[in-house]
Formats: sequence, C-alpha cells, structure tokens
Amino acid sequence: MKPRLFTPISFVRRSAAGFSLIEMLVSLFVASLMMTVMSGFVSTVVATKHNTSLVTEAQQGVRSLLSMITQELRQAGACLTPLGTFISLDGANTATQDSLTLRIGRVNTATTPPTNRCIQPGTTAEANPGSTTLQVPANSGLRAGDQVFITPNNVLGDFYTVQAASGTTVTLAPPLEDYDGLGTSYPVGTGIYPFDERVYAVDASDPDRPVLTAQINGAGPFPLVDGVKLFDVRYGLAPCDPQCATEVAFPLVDDDTNEWFLVREVRIKATVQSHKKNREGEFEEASTGKVGESGEYITIKPRNLL
Repeated sequence: MKPRLFTPISFVRRSAAGFSLIEMLVSLFVASLMMTVMSGFVSTVVATKHNTSLVTEAQQGVRSLLSMITQELRQAGACLTPLGTFISLDGANTATQDSLTLRIGRVNTATTPPTNRCIQPGTTAEANPGSTTLQVPANSGLRAGDQVFITPNNVLGDFYTVQAASGTTVTLAPPLEDYDGLGTSYPVGTGIYPFDERVYAVDASDPDRPVLTAQINGAGPFPLVDGVKLFDVRYGLAPCDPQCATEVAFPLVDDDTNEWFLVREVRIKATVQSHKKNREGEFEEASTGKVGESGEYITIKPRNLL
C-alpha cells in the first residue's frame, strides 16, 4: 500500500478591498459638484415656472378685460334714441387711467313668450315739471329700479330712476326737470328709454395694486380685473373709409360741436401687471401692444353708432 501524499495548505490573510482616503475625498468632491449643479438647475426651473405663471396671469387679465368691454361696447346705443342728447357713451380722460361709460337700451323679456323688443314707451298724458309720476301704456315693460332717459322732444332730456311701476303709472326720482326753462309741460308721447349702464374705471387708491372696477346701473363699483395700471381710451371719429382718420383722446362738446355723434370707433390700450413679483423682484406685465405697433390699441366698432 502506497503512502498518501498530503499537500500542505497555507492560509494567507488578505486585506479587505475599499477606497483609499484620496479616493473618498475625490468622490465627495465630485458628488458635491453634481449636487450644486442639480440644485441650481432645479432652482432655475422653479424660478422660470414661477415667472411664466405670472406672465400668463397678466396676459389673461388683458384678455378678460378686452373680452368683457368689447361685448358691451358692441351693444352700446341699442334701443336708445339717436337724436338730441347723446347718451350711448360717456367717460373721463385722465391720460393713463381713463373711465368709460356705456349705455344699452333694455328689451322686453317680461312677456310670455318674451318679445325681446326695445322698450320705448311714450307717455299717455301730459306731465308738468316737478311732477314725480308719469302715465304710460299697460305692460310698458318698465320696472322699479330702472334707469331711464326721458325726452319730451327728442332734443333735450334728463336721466331719472324709476322708483315704482304699477299698472299704467310710474314714479320717478328726482322730479321732472324744467327742460326748457319756461315751465313747458311734457306732452303726450314723451319718450322714455330704460337702459343698462356700465362704468369702467381704474381704482388706484393702492398704487401697487390698481384695479379696474365696474359699476352697474348706479350701484357701487366692484373689482373686475386686478393689476390694471394703464387703461387708455381713445375715439375714432367719422368719416371712416374704412379707418377713421381722426382720433381724439376725448370727444369735444361745446355750444357749436358735439363730437360724440361722430364716434365710430373706440380704441383701448391696457396694461396689466401680475399680483406678485417675479424672482427678480419685479412685476410681470402684459399689454395690448408696444408703442408704435399696429396692435398698440385694440379697435372696437359699436354697431349701433355706425
């Protein structure tokens, strides 16, 4: 029997694998650089998104302002007398923060079915200056709270409020004016024109937060569009072929001239600022157009004035 040969086994202890101190320091340095780059990138993305949202907000403010006013302006003068005193439009010129007043005659929706016809009743009996009541046809469509324009001759007239309407009698405030200074009575057929009124104006009581307000039928103003720092209204006068050659900041009215009757276009320029500042500490702004560009002013043609 042959003797077995055994190979001696030696156990060698090897050191555990790992990073050296220099490798660790380099890794930490690279990681810190990556984190710095990533944090800067994220910060830039957040700032850009924030600024973009403010720009969008300002742009939406301009669009909503123009949309609301355009719809109302196109109806201005409907169902109102085109003669005598001009009542379809009014306003005030204050350079950069104008006001605009427009009036739209009411239609009769009280009948069944609604006729949607202009409410333009004439009186059925004479009335003296100082009186607070008028006689009108039955189902005239007038109602308490209506603002009305009353003209005895389609030349002169005044504004009144209907305090009560019952049957064929309406009660007014204030009392009827002495329209010609001679105490002449208001004849049968005196025109009564009820209307809805809108007054758009900028409330700049807080210079940092100017607000475009709307006032409906003599009620108190309420906020409509926030951040309106510029609301400039101009008027294009006839003749227009097709563009109105003459533009005025406000129509002239004197003893010889009333340019309101020549108004064929209303031009509006508006600038809206965001409600918050951007990352650079400034308000974002949106406007109808830049100075000198064709879109600087948006042109609206009131259909009933053409």
